[in-house]
Formats: sequence, C-alpha cells, structure tokens
Amino acid sequence: MILALDIGGTSVKMGLADEQGVLYEKAEADVSFDGYQTPIIDTVVQSAVLFLARHNVSICGVGVSATGQIDDRSGVVIGTNGKIPHYEETPIKEKLEQALGAPVWALNDANAAALGECAFGGGRGCRNAVFITLGTGVGGGLVLDGRLYGGARGIAGELGHFTLYQEGPACPCGKRGCFEHYASVTALIRRAHEAAPETEWNGRKIFERAVQEDAVLLRVLETWIDDIAAGLTGLVHLFNPEAVLIGGGGKTTLTSNLIRRFGDKVCIVHHDNYYRAHDDLTYEERTRLNYDCPEAFETEMMIEHLRLLKQGRSIHCPVYDFKVHNRSGETIEIEPRPVILVEGILIFADPALSNLMDIRVFVDADADVRLARRVLRDTEKRGRTVRSVVEQWQNTVKPMHEKYVEPSKKNADIIVPQGGKNPVALDLIVGRIQRHLDENA
Repeated sequence: MILALDIGGTSVKMGLADEQGVLYEKAEADVSFDGYQTPIIDTVVQSAVLFLARHNVSICGVGVSATGQIDDRSGVVIGTNGKIPHYEETPIKEKLEQALGAPVWALNDANAAALGECAFGGGRGCRNAVFITLGTGVGGGLVLDGRLYGGARGIAGELGHFTLYQEGPACPCGKRGCFEHYASVTALIRRAHEAAPETEWNGRKIFERAVQEDAVLLRVLETWIDDIAAGLTGLVHLFNPEAVLIGGGGKTTLTSNLIRRFGDKVCIVHHDNYYRAHDDLTYEERTRLNYDCPEAFETEMMIEHLRLLKQGRSIHCPVYDFKVHNRSGETIEIEPRPVILVEGILIFADPALSNLMDIRVFVDADADVRLARRVLRDTEKRGRTVRSVVEQWQNTVKPMHEKYVEPSKKNADIIVPQGGKNPVALDLIVGRIQRHLDENA
C-alpha cells in the first residue's frame, strides 16, 4: 500500500491507496489546533503513525503534497511567504522517513495537482501542460515533455510570483507586481472593495452583482480576467503547452476522479461534442442561437454512438469548437470500455438518452459557483467577453437551467451536493462501479 498525505495550512488529509491509485481508507487531522505552537510536521507525523496503526497495514512508500515551496529533491520547505509559523525549513521527507521507515516523495501541492491532472484529469494524454490554481493565492505546476518540471530546487512553476507589472505593488515574496496580486480571488475581492467600499464583498456577491449588469462590477471582473489572460498568454508563449488547466470542482471534477480511479477501464463521451453543426449560418448568426436547450444537440447521434459502445464497437465522435460555435469537422475515435462515462448538463432531459444509463448522477452546485466557472472558462478558453458571458447567462443559461436541467434532477439515481469534490458521494459511486466491474470480470 501507499500512504498519501496532503499537508495544508489548516489540516492534513491522509489516504491509503494501491499502485493504481484506488483509495481504500482516508482520514483528516487538524494541524492548526493550537495556533501552530506545535510544528505542523510533528502533528503530521503523529497523525500518520496513528492512521497506519489503526488500519494495521505496511506501506511501500509515501507521497506528500504540501503547501509552500518545496525542494522536491530534499523534501524541505524552502518558502511560505511567512504565512505559517514554524513551517519554513521543515524537512518533510527526512522526518517522515524516520518515523515511517518508508521512502518519501514530497511535492508542492500545485505540482502534485499538475501531475494528477495530466495522469487522470483534464490534461490526460498531454505531455506539455500548464496547471494553475486561482484561489486565495495563485499556484501552479509545469509538465514538460511528460515530466513535472521543478527547476534547480523543485520550485519552478510558482506561477503566482512571476512579475506581471514591474511597477506594481510590493509582494510579501520581496518582488513587485506579482501575478498573484492581480489574478487571485483575493485580488478580485480587493478590487471590488476599492471600486465600491461601502459593501462587504466576497466572490459570490461580486458575481451576483455582475449578473445584475452592475457596470462597476462588470469592469472589475473584466479587469481581473484581462490580467489573468495577460499572465496566461505569457505562460503560453514561454512553454507552448498543449493545455492550460485551471482548477475546478463540478461535474468535470467528479468525472476526472472516476477516470483516475478506474484508468483504462473507462471511456468518456461528452454531450457538448454533439452540438448540432450549423455550417449554413454565419458566425454572427451562430452566436445568437440558444445552446442551452435539448434541441441544440444532435442527441440522436449520441444515442446511436452509446449503443455501439455498449455493443463493444468503436465510434468516431464529432469535435465541437466553442470559439466558432460550430463543429470543427474533426472526429475522435473512442474505443469501448467496461465503464462508459457520459457527461453533460442536459443528459437527463432526454428520456431516450437517460434510459441508456445504468447509474444517473446529478452533480449539484450553487448558481454563483456555476457562473464563476463559466466566466473563467468562456473568457479564457473560448474567446468570449465578460459581458457576452453574462448576457448569455441571463438570456438562455439561467432560464434553460430552470426549465430543463433542474427538473431533470428527479431522473437521477444519485444527487451529489457540494460539487464534484464530495468524498462520501464519490466513494458510493466508486463502490457501485467496482461491483459492476467485479460482476462482469
């Protein structure tokens, strides 16, 4: 067995997995319970020892994902911007190897996420990818030629701390104008407060006001996204990646988790690729179409393709280009697998499609979360403006969600609250799929 540890600023998450990445047991412990008077590593070591003793297992190795700048050769914390007491210079690798008697590999959490995305998630199959996390701060990781690139000390990919604007404000890292100062959610909230100081802002309030066409908040969002785009453009020119991956947590997250668990036993079919072709319309005409209703999809083709996959036959799935609002003319070959994952927001609205499925999972997320993801995705990946995204949300996305998506929830066998990161729901779904695989082995 392999012990996996995720060391954060408030807790350590622990898991026991096999070499295929299947998770069997997990636990969590608080690392800030006494204001960090007890060094984080001491709590992590004690918690890991108790966790292993409780399950009476031996391990062949330990994989560590940790907050802060981590020297991936020595496993030492070499930077935290002073945010966590008694953490900088912590020898994570040495301490855990001494306590557990097994080899330890330690990576910064964003680097670990980059590897995971390229192995099991949105960057699966990519040999060159940039992974970026936009949260309280900005983190990232680089996968180049199929390998995580760490540089001289394992801290390459600290994307939050390259200089975006040389005359920008000072950063706790010692430089000025860092990307994090402009692209983090913290930066978005700060800008909203500067523009409208009378309101106590958070991310949800900002997007709610933007949907209401608040001109001030729209400008704040547009500036924020422009700065994110400026940074990502620079990274694309530097690294020429196949994909730029931004962290998320919805149905795609759940799908990625299932792919990670079951590997080559799974194939995935996206409903979005079956948007109808509109070669007869101009680009301007295509932009005005309603893409959020069942009629927008050639679902009958998807149904036929799923039947072929269930019969053990390969399909050639169309590829949709969201930048031009039309099919690209290309296809991708999908080979049959024991488990077929079907992803889309309207897949339960069509009875003929829904009835083909053995397990129906509805991943629920708050409207503000869905809107935030859409704004980032459509502006960064699909060439849209913030205003066009908000207008589409008001005109078709929100009303069609209420008309078709929300009512289709009743057709689901499982409803997953808290988005795709709900661990209890994930475990239930994994167990059901595993039983299917075992029964048909």
